[in-house]
Amino acid sequence: MKSVSGTIPTVITNGEDPVASGLVLSLAHPGGNITGLTSVARDLSSKRLQLVKTMLPSAANVAVVWNGAFANKVMEVKETQSAAITLGLQIIPVEIQRPDDIDQAFADAINKHIDALISLPDPLTNVLATRIIELAKHCA
Repeated sequence: MKSVSGTIPTVITNGEDPVASGLVLSLAHPGGNITGLTSVARDLSSKRLQLVKTMLPSAANVAVVWNGAFANKVMEVKETQSAAITLGLQIIPVEIQRPDDIDQAFADAINKHIDALISLPDPLTNVLATRIIELAKHCA
């Protein structure tokens, strides 16, 4: 829409990072004719890991369940990996793209001796939340 017209009001509901993708100038002041919502919050990666360290100071390996079908999740995983360095944590990415991927992805993660798990929210991981919790019980 941005490339077609600068006058048609456009509301994004939830997608990739609108600033990084060039849709808007900033989240606080998008400018132009585009506004809306995003679940992208760069500070959340670090905060999630800080919570893990607070709850489990001995944690070393943290699995991150994420949906590889969304480009913004790739960025979120990279941000989580960067934040992990300062906390002395190792991130074990657990990528899924379909419901059928979850069992094998967890089997691989369990073999890497994970101490904690973070699930990055998106439609797939939200639908699979109950299964993720069930599988996480086997990690302990």
